[in-house]
Amino acid sequence: MINQILKSLFITAILTTVFTNCFCQVDPWITNKTYKDSRLKGRVDSCVTNIVFISYKDSTAKKQLSAKIVEYYNKHNEIIKKVDYMFNADPDTAEVMKRPLITAYNYNKKGGFEKMFYRKSKPISKDIFTYADDKTAGILKQYNLPDNKLSGITKIKLNARGDIEESVEYRDTAYNAKPFRKINYEYNQNGFLTKYTASYTHTTRTQQIFYTYDQDNNMIQVRRSGDPEPSIEVYTYPKFDKSHNWLEEDMYVDGKLIYVFERRIVYHK
Repeated sequence: MINQILKSLFITAILTTVFTNCFCQVDPWITNKTYKDSRLKGRVDSCVTNIVFISYKDSTAKKQLSAKIVEYYNKHNEIIKKVDYMFNADPDTAEVMKRPLITAYNYNKKGGFEKMFYRKSKPISKDIFTYADDKTAGILKQYNLPDNKLSGITKIKLNARGDIEESVEYRDTAYNAKPFRKINYEYNQNGFLTKYTASYTHTTRTQQIFYTYDQDNNMIQVRRSGDPEPSIEVYTYPKFDKSHNWLEEDMYVDGKLIYVFERRIVYHK
């Protein structure tokens, strides 16, 4: 179903799903609340997630490590650093491994934050999020580095619980009169994302993603519509640790195992 060309595009969507399920509830670059609410139980020091792609040839399954995410947390359960590794089956592109994307997080007393992105220790961009005085809205500004040029703005509306209700994205300052994309979010009573709806100003296309959870708030299904290939992803959890955090998550598409997510979690002593 997924050929080599589509795989690189598909892994981007999968990484978003990983963030949704094992790191935070939605779009982890937007609000401070999502950074603090890691959805990991216990006092986590670090979490390593290996993403293994399963390919099939002549009914034989072959495993390939596609990506790795390493997260570090402080004792307040706030993420302070994240390292993203992307792998490629082609030996000629193995250079990617030498330049992972590093994200550093800093928080201020008003609940805002700054995200700094690095490759090879060189800053390449940063995000700065600030709340409105009443905490019902906020604004995210994105800058390219090292020239510190404003590259994008996202305006955020929040509900009473602090969840994102709406985000309106502007590609750069020239788009202020006409946003690039608008996203609406819906949640269940436990604060987990159940519906994501994105509409685009330059096209009539609307994308929707529906999330379903089990009684322990583990995501068990993701249904996508509006994509070129609408799909249903099903997730199972063969392994948990003593803190009831999952250690293995299996993803099936059309009944076939496509990805295996393997986690190693270290806790603060």
